[in-house]
Amino acid sequence: MKPGYTPALVVIAALLALIGCESDSRDPSDVSPPVDAGGEASDGTPGADTGPRTGGGTRAPWPMGTTIILSGHSLTDSVMSHPWPGRLTEAVMLDPAGDFSQLKKATIPGSFISWRWNNPEPSNDQSAQWPEDMGRYEGLVITTAVPLYADDATRQTEQVDWLKRAVDHAWESGNGGRGAPTLLFTTWTQLEANPSEPHPEDGLPFRERLNRDEPRWEAMQDFVNESRPEGQAPLHLIPGHRLMMRIVDDIAAGTAPFGSIREIFQDDIHPNDIGNYAMTLLHYACIYGRDPAGHLPNTLVDSDTLSAAQAEYFKRIVAEVVTGYERTGLTSLDAG
Repeated sequence: MKPGYTPALVVIAALLALIGCESDSRDPSDVSPPVDAGGEASDGTPGADTGPRTGGGTRAPWPMGTTIILSGHSLTDSVMSHPWPGRLTEAVMLDPAGDFSQLKKATIPGSFISWRWNNPEPSNDQSAQWPEDMGRYEGLVITTAVPLYADDATRQTEQVDWLKRAVDHAWESGNGGRGAPTLLFTTWTQLEANPSEPHPEDGLPFRERLNRDEPRWEAMQDFVNESRPEGQAPLHLIPGHRLMMRIVDDIAAGTAPFGSIREIFQDDIHPNDIGNYAMTLLHYACIYGRDPAGHLPNTLVDSDTLSAAQAEYFKRIVAEVVTGYERTGLTSLDAG
């Protein structure tokens, strides 16, 4: 597949220096495509974008029923598996416009975008063959592997470069060539250092590493938006790192229904069922612009064990995180 993009190393290096871091058979025409800032053309395809070149500006939520590929790794599986077909699929099926087949994952554990691009998994009832299948889908949610390598400019440049390649490809080929916008799911590093993957920031507390990664995620978003072709929908964030920040801070302040961040993790990086519920609410709010408090129940699958107080806490803070962080593009959510 021709990527159609040459790495802009000089521009990326300037950005890094500035921040100090480094198969669905449905016809795409059956569902109205997502619309970003700039409106909708008369034929239902996304209109030209007129938003800012950094941050992305505001956007319209994607309609329920939008067909989406979620390309990522095991942290993407926190909303698309465990248990199958995933809490996000269960959430959309609660809506009359939602459909079991509208969400497909393209995940490989621990993978960078480049690895998934060059080693696509075959499509099946749960998965899409990305990037080959992008033309049949109307939106892309993507993430890359962590940690973000602040100490290695070349590695970080490759992460940014491949993100841009994926975003541009979704816009060029997605939705039958009419263009599919992209959301970037930002994630987190291990609660404690992983000896098999040494990193110069291993000795820092989890909360401080979230602080340091935020400008790296934002620089990735800004580079894609600054260099996007005229009319291409801007990239916005699903801020997993911000939700983690909020939970850690609330635990420290004694305002969260948890005594330790480990209560929402099954190991040093993967959320447990409680954490998976929280990440599902975040994706739901960012993708569809809906307040989980007015649209979703306190459990989504039979194995959910969180209390009503914990579920209501997540609903409240997800809405606050999403609408309080301008890089999501959403300033309000549908209350239901």
